Amino acid sequence: MEVLRRRKEDDKSKQEKEQEKAKEDKVKQPEAGGGQDTSSKIAKDDSLEKMLHQQLKDWEKEKIEDELDAMKERPTLLNMELPNLHPAAFSVFRALHEMSYPAPKEIIEDLEYSGIPVHIQERFQIGFIENLKEAGSFIASKFRPDELQAACINYLADYAKKDVPILIFPYFLVDEICYLSCRALVSNEERDELDIPRYIRLGEKIPFPYNANVFTDILGRERKKVFFLYPSRYRLNILSKEEDVLIVAEKGFDAISILGFEIEDEWYKLFIDVEPVVIIDPSDRTVANWQSKVEGLKEEFKKRDMIMRLEVLPDSIDVPAWFVKSNLGERKFKLGRPKSLKKSDEESKEWGHGGIV
Repeated sequence: MEVLRRRKEDDKSKQEKEQEKAKEDKVKQPEAGGGQDTSSKIAKDDSLEKMLHQQLKDWEKEKIEDELDAMKERPTLLNMELPNLHPAAFSVFRALHEMSYPAPKEIIEDLEYSGIPVHIQERFQIGFIENLKEAGSFIASKFRPDELQAACINYLADYAKKDVPILIFPYFLVDEICYLSCRALVSNEERDELDIPRYIRLGEKIPFPYNANVFTDILGRERKKVFFLYPSRYRLNILSKEEDVLIVAEKGFDAISILGFEIEDEWYKLFIDVEPVVIIDPSDRTVANWQSKVEGLKEEFKKRDMIMRLEVLPDSIDVPAWFVKSNLGERKFKLGRPKSLKKSDEESKEWGHGGIV
């Protein structure tokens, strides 16, 4: 009987243990559910990590693509066809420029007074010739007739006859002078009296825009991806006069000069990652059919998927005044005429706005 009782107690204890175990399993079920929630949370964390990892991969891929794109050969003055270059004239241009540069101290001070500091004059290597008769005789004695003809040196004959002093603006292809623009250094009234043009440009045709090396500078910035240092790197000011380029460059902005609002087909290849902005001042509006020419430029840019902006200045404001009076800041230059200049204000040439006109 004792043995039977023990067996019943053992069976009872086993049943109790099973019941307790069943209760424990029921209690553990919600905990198991909580475990499932935790696993789902872990899965979400994994997806976030995967997303961040993918973003990093995409960024690295874009960086590599940008670097490869930067290594591609872009059209530059050195690798594109420039049909208007005449190498036969280069030596004549170089000789004439060597006779003019550096300019005399008085001219340097006058240019500085007009708002073109010395470092800009040196950067663009602006020259000056007072006696064109002597310069022309020397050039004619040193070069062959075919070289003189290629340089169109005879264009200066009218200036020489009327004793007109000139400023010289060289067009550079790296260090080679490929073209010259000569500006009569006399007032508007004197030009009218002498019946001479404001500019005479040597050579048959302009080979590329004035200050075209700026395209290489812009491309270099784009390759370096220095966005925060050059917030205006895409803006390229297009002007009609070389001297205005100096004023804009003095303000730290990119600019080129073209003649008569005409851009050769080959030149458009240079306009990479830029926003062309044509600026028209009062003197530009004296050019015949200037509006139709500017509209033609806009259409040509549009054909090449570029948007050209147009800024027409008021009648009383020219390019130098615009880049001083606008929100670009004030230019730093001497307000009084240099004491070293012996000419009085009445006898001096007309400079207008304290700058070249």
